Amino acid sequence: MLISRSNKFIYIRVPKTGSTSGLFYFLKSGLYDPKTDVYALDEPFYDWESMYSHFKRKGSDYLEGIKNFTPLPGVRINRCVHISFDGIVEQVPDIDNSYACYSVVREPIDRICSMYFYEMKRRLHDHKPAEHFNYADVNEFCYQACLPDAPEKLKWATRAQNSYFPEHAKLWNTENFHEHAVADITALGGKVPDKIHFRDNNIRPGNYKELLSQEVIEIMQSKYAKDYELWENAYAVYN
Repeated sequence: MLISRSNKFIYIRVPKTGSTSGLFYFLKSGLYDPKTDVYALDEPFYDWESMYSHFKRKGSDYLEGIKNFTPLPGVRINRCVHISFDGIVEQVPDIDNSYACYSVVREPIDRICSMYFYEMKRRLHDHKPAEHFNYADVNEFCYQACLPDAPEKLKWATRAQNSYFPEHAKLWNTENFHEHAVADITALGGKVPDKIHFRDNNIRPGNYKELLSQEVIEIMQSKYAKDYELWENAYAVYN
């Protein structure tokens, strides 16, 4: 997340939507004022420049070598990376619904499958397995994620995108991420010096949706119906 008191907006990072790229768009725009503004960082980085440097060098292998980063002693880091807009309003003084909000929305099935394959990649880099990803394959993972009695950690990981941001949020669809970023950041008085890539998961098969049963696809379309509506609206802006 990024809270810009200087420009009175909040950027919300929804998990697995390319939100890391959005954070860098804003931090590199000239809109960020370190005297008044606040951002949250992924572990184990201790400043956004070191995180961006790693991100830029390791676009398709972001997890490679990430364990080599250690926080500086005595440096306190904000780790509320994926906090919702409502959570910020509730927890941060002087922030309310008058703040503009920007966030990213991704095609829902693509997003949930991305979570599964990201976990598989983490394991390739010897990261401790997440207990809520203990499923036989991507089809079972997606099915279990949609069950009303799914484990709480799985419910948290796969919660709807629209639960993170308010109705007045301006949303960037992943397919037209750069176009949205340029339009909105320029309107705020910032600059977009270059196009920023997404983190790429090179172990996800290109035909991953063929691994899902028709039943699971229909269940997911129903569960994430609101997210589909928001994604389609954002997509329509440039298509």
